[in-house]
Amino acid sequence: MMEEIEKESILSEEEEQLILVDSLSRATLSCSGGDEICQRFTTELSNLMAIDWAAIAIIDKPKDVIYLSPLSHEIPSTLDLGDKMLLPGTPIAWVAENKCATVESDLTQESRFWTGIFWLKQGIRSLACLPLFWQREVYAVLILGSKKPAAYQEHELKLLRYAASQIATPLKSCHLAEENRRQRQTSAILSRLLTIITSGSDLSQVFSQFAQELMRVIPFDRLALIKVEGNLRILAVFSANETHPKVGEVYPLRDSAIPWLLKYERINVEIDFAREGRFPVNQLHLREGLRSEIRLPLFSQGRLFSSLHLSRCEPYSPKEEELTFLEQLAQHISSPIQNYLHTFKRKESLDWFKA
Repeated sequence: MMEEIEKESILSEEEEQLILVDSLSRATLSCSGGDEICQRFTTELSNLMAIDWAAIAIIDKPKDVIYLSPLSHEIPSTLDLGDKMLLPGTPIAWVAENKCATVESDLTQESRFWTGIFWLKQGIRSLACLPLFWQREVYAVLILGSKKPAAYQEHELKLLRYAASQIATPLKSCHLAEENRRQRQTSAILSRLLTIITSGSDLSQVFSQFAQELMRVIPFDRLALIKVEGNLRILAVFSANETHPKVGEVYPLRDSAIPWLLKYERINVEIDFAREGRFPVNQLHLREGLRSEIRLPLFSQGRLFSSLHLSRCEPYSPKEEELTFLEQLAQHISSPIQNYLHTFKRKESLDWFKA
């Protein structure tokens, strides 16, 4: 009698696995994108086990960070850390290194990772993390959480391993397709901006069009192009309000953020002048009604010759993809702007000679 019960149990588990694999196979074939695959995946698993928190952690090894992506719109997927966290010391790092699943049965009793407290704040007591493979490497980790302790035993892990193996490749394909789409879109925008900035001999005449095109990608209330040469000189400015510096105005270098750009040779971001106030010029910006600024250095032959300043009337923390876009923009427009400055300088010299 006991043997028959055990056989029925084994058959039941195998049938359950086959049904799950079949459902997920159908889902990956019929779904049009990664979000839809994840939603169907979560629906199928929710019928078989307790899921109160679910996400996919995308691993960015060069930057040593993780990006959390929701698995379903119906199940929580956020932590107090936000959708980005450092990779070291997390269960995701452990799974990526060991290339196998890990389970934390009761976070109220013990956690091997510093992230445990953040799941506890969401009411999660047990956690299962499974690797998603692409070309034999772990590119992401499936994370499921339950408010119940010991929610993920060997039976659940077997099902999750089957499920993870079914969605790993389709999800990666969707991510690659989306990345290619974004790259094509970025290239098209950069091409339009480059066309605008090189469309006229007078930069001030095309700067407004350039600013309005850039505003479609990154929000700002004022855009200023500054020449770095001894002091700072406003070359071009676009502003949504009436209070802004005039073209040709000169500011002292020492009061600005330019020494910082010269030292670190990278984008400078001030999220809120009222809180940070690292540079004397911030007080002037506050009087002008500005609260935040992104400063993009422009280099020629390793020398900082100009900077593009994107200012807002409210505090603003730019997204990582916005900063990446600006870095690409700098590479595209540095040479045309440098050429314009050479032409402008020759014209000034000629005008002075004629006078």
